[in-house]
Amino acid sequence: MKITNTGDRGLSLIRALVHGDSGAGKTTSLGTLPEKDTVIVALERSLLPLNDRNYKVLQVESVADLREILVALRKATVNPDGSVSLMMGKDYVDHVGDFKIVAFDSLSEIYVMFVKHLIEVDRRAMLEKRGTENKDGTITPKELKIYEEMLQPEDYGLIYSRVMGLISAFNHLPIHTIFTCLTAWKDDKRTGITMKVPSLHNKLSSDIPALFDLVFHMEGYVDQSTGQPVLGDDKKQVRVWRTFNDGVFLCKDSTGKLDQFEIAHWPTIFKKILGNKKKEQADV
Repeated sequence: MKITNTGDRGLSLIRALVHGDSGAGKTTSLGTLPEKDTVIVALERSLLPLNDRNYKVLQVESVADLREILVALRKATVNPDGSVSLMMGKDYVDHVGDFKIVAFDSLSEIYVMFVKHLIEVDRRAMLEKRGTENKDGTITPKELKIYEEMLQPEDYGLIYSRVMGLISAFNHLPIHTIFTCLTAWKDDKRTGITMKVPSLHNKLSSDIPALFDLVFHMEGYVDQSTGQPVLGDDKKQVRVWRTFNDGVFLCKDSTGKLDQFEIAHWPTIFKKILGNKKKEQADV
């Protein structure tokens, strides 16, 4: 058991999830993060909205890549300014950079990657064990293909525990974490209420927000002078995040320091929540 106080940096790290429709501006909003302090873990096919910026990017292709990043961050040295020295490569000796924020684009793709891993890796190993043993002692795998629609409830239970475990592990690291995610309408069969939630399978969509202190829904454009929703693309119009749960949009602000709608600008969020108590935190 570690004895600390509320001023401990480990208890003052931001864990945020932003969900929204495709093209709503989730990836674009990551472009407000400071380049030198941020590493982006990219699972999407493209980061075109950020092609005019200069972020360090870790391109993920598999669940193994995600786990390697987790191990590297666990091994990372925490510097006096609050940044972590991230080392990758063989034996984790290649210095990637010193960062205060890791942004994942996106959680939706992390879920898809775990489904793919279950189908292509775990199930293939299972079929090999259930294959036919040849005279020379080798095993001929059963010729059976597994598709997502063939997965059973216990398969999704396994995926649920793996995704929750991985996200929880990332959110316990000594670094700010931000995840983007697609959104979807979900019917609650018990209450009959339809809500906008992160687009994940069943229980994950309602349980994953518990791992975050901030859950925002990416809204459309508003006029900066009036705060009213608008269409168009002139300089007075900005995208905003909804921060409060109104029973229709699943959102959360555990800090109580944010307005119901906040301009989609991460430095503003960091400043409002962390203030100037610790300069190295407010600077991010």
